[in-house]
Amino acid sequence: MEQGYADGSFRKVGTPKVVAYGVLGMLNWTHRWYKPGHSETGEDPGATFAEMIISGLESPY
Repeated sequence: MEQGYADGSFRKVGTPKVVAYGVLGMLNWTHRWYKPGHSETGEDPGATFAEMIISGLESPY
């Protein structure tokens, strides 16, 4: 996060520590609610999370 903030590849949305914990928390809790065989495929959460993270952090410049 710090490097991305420094080189401008990430937009600053919070402190690097809080953003990193948020991303890791989102990914690390998937096992608590994701149930294989339900409406979502195994790829759905990953694709959704990737889009959320990249869109949320991507620098507009």
